[in-house]
Amino acid sequence: MGSVTTELEKEVGEGKILMLSVGSGIYRNATQEVLDFSKKFEKTCYVTLNDPYDIIKGKLGEDVSRVCFIDAVSSTVKTPASDPNAIFVSSPRALTEISIAVKKSITDFKMNFLIFDSVSALLVYEKSVSAMKFIHNMILTLRQGKVTTVFVILKEDVSEEMMKDLSMFVDKIVEIAA
Repeated sequence: MGSVTTELEKEVGEGKILMLSVGSGIYRNATQEVLDFSKKFEKTCYVTLNDPYDIIKGKLGEDVSRVCFIDAVSSTVKTPASDPNAIFVSSPRALTEISIAVKKSITDFKMNFLIFDSVSALLVYEKSVSAMKFIHNMILTLRQGKVTTVFVILKEDVSEEMMKDLSMFVDKIVEIAA
């Protein structure tokens, strides 16, 4: 178990689906490393169920024309300002909207890397069975589009049984020590 970047460099390949399991103490640093790692890809989609897209956009510190954001939190607080690089979903519970937005980013934006932040946030809004079905369907869509993907999850938020189930869907679970 090394740094996020080191582990991603070892494991990432075209169309590969990874589950990045991190401790809560390093979550913010880990997601920043994944965001920095995304610069290796031509087009990135960042699905956020945690932070408003403008906060994540600010962390990029560069031209963000290569990044599409699917923001499921801003609309729950205020009407977000229009942005050509952002798709606003009504809430983190709007799984169908999120799925449609991901499909749109594959076809219209031609993204080849997706960051899903985070499975833990999804579990706040959905029961584990619904979350698992959603993740499985999302993975099928991403595999069909050959999109390299990193799902982020806090290791404290998931049971051993759920992690075992998730391991059936992804190519690899990458654990990062706190």
